Amino acid sequence: MKLCWLAVLLLLAATLSAIAKRRGQTSMTAPFEAGKEASKPRQPGPEMQKLFDAFLGTWTVTEQIQPSETMPNGAG
Repeated sequence: MKLCWLAVLLLLAATLSAIAKRRGQTSMTAPFEAGKEASKPRQPGPEMQKLFDAFLGTWTVTEQIQPSETMPNGAG
């Protein structure tokens, strides 16, 4: 029983310690962004830009269902 209480207290101490450390940070990713320049926005790679350009614009989709046993007249 004492071991259970000790584990609970250790878990509580670790949680409170983590909360206290995080209060000084402005975002969740602050430790990972410390070495990066904040003024430069990240640009997508050439593959992602090509994919983005391919899907850019207004799309219209039409669907035609061929006649079958369940839908003798078809649809669309």
